[in-house]
Amino acid sequence: MNRNYAFLLIFFAFAACENKECEIDPEIAAIPMEVSIERKEVPLFESTTSGEVRAFLEGNPTLADYFLDANQYPSDSVLANQMIRLIPHLDSLQMEVDRKFGDISWLESQYVSAFQHLKYYYPAAKTPKVQTMVTGFYRDIYFSDSLLVIGLDFFIGNDSKYKPDNVPAYIARRFKPDYIVPASFFFLSDYYNKVDYGDNTLLNEMITAGKTYYFTERMVPCAPDSIIIGFSEEELREVHKNEDVVWANFVQNQLLYETEPKLINKFMGERPNVYEIGEKCPGRIGAWVGWEIVRSYMENNPKVTLQELMEEDDPKKIFTLSKYRPNPH
Repeated sequence: MNRNYAFLLIFFAFAACENKECEIDPEIAAIPMEVSIERKEVPLFESTTSGEVRAFLEGNPTLADYFLDANQYPSDSVLANQMIRLIPHLDSLQMEVDRKFGDISWLESQYVSAFQHLKYYYPAAKTPKVQTMVTGFYRDIYFSDSLLVIGLDFFIGNDSKYKPDNVPAYIARRFKPDYIVPASFFFLSDYYNKVDYGDNTLLNEMITAGKTYYFTERMVPCAPDSIIIGFSEEELREVHKNEDVVWANFVQNQLLYETEPKLINKFMGERPNVYEIGEKCPGRIGAWVGWEIVRSYMENNPKVTLQELMEEDDPKKIFTLSKYRPNPH
């Protein structure tokens, strides 16, 4: 799973919970779990020769192949030579990462809680190794069932003088330390979210996104909705205030079963605003509506488990049984 400039959402915090219930179930908190984060950027930046970098790559093959894309180079030596030339230019970036992430015990604690939730809902789930890396904004997160790699340079915050190039402000505002754990579980949801890829409707896209958000919500239950969806708090207030207007746009324009990719992208893709609905309507509004539909489905069908939800790939069934109605304002 490789996504650059990930959909950096979600914030795991016990303060500022937007009135959500943040008390963790004692049964979940009692699940044995240990997470020790390996700072892989440290030995890499201590390398002084291409041979040492090559040894690093050979000693970390999964990280090399899937986070650094070593398999796209003719040999590890070619990548090692390129990296040893790059390392001196990343020195000050690495120093800023060290200042921001000198102590990561808080991050380990957050991963412990999130993986406890995963183990609760999916007892057979593996807990992957967790590693960090600094690449000069090459990749933010890689997640598999055995390894999670975090590009810390992506998460040093908006107050840093170092930022990825050509990233709009409405996306860049998500590049903060608090997003690391929730963004990781956004990626992880792909392993559990069954999707009918033959269904090209907007509704399928909406429900798929809604299931992803709902999964993340269950893994990091104290996450504010504004961060889960990647909206500002003001944007979230506006969409709730105008939920009936948003929904009317989808219904009146018969959008739910639309299959035209460009039109679907208007409501599901990254945009500062969905002007077709209103100047204050944030991008990915269809994903937010999908999340509300999935929430309504789970509320109105209390016997459905999280596992059953994630296995359900019939968006029309979820929509129908959700009995979704927007809150009138």
